[in-house]
Amino acid sequence: MAIGWPVAQTLAQSDSTKQVFSIADSTVLRQQVFVRGVINESAGGRRVPLTGATVRWLNTSVGTVTDSLGQFQVPVQTGQNRLVISLIRLR
Repeated sequence: MAIGWPVAQTLAQSDSTKQVFSIADSTVLRQQVFVRGVINESAGGRRVPLTGATVRWLNTSVGTVTDSLGQFQVPVQTGQNRLVISLIRLR
């Protein structure tokens, strides 16, 4: 399964995406900004975390894998606004 969706609204609403600047020796340094989230699936009327799902920016290799709670954190990429989530399961 693989899906993609715009994250611009998520970026605008998330506290984790505020761009923070600091001054050091008259140089502006930009702090790394991340998109964080949780991937769940509906199973029997309840939400179950998707462990091991790949979360990456569309058409890039920048991404991560969800943890045991379905949580992920991926760095914001300039010009990117779609995440792709994929998971392969063996039955």
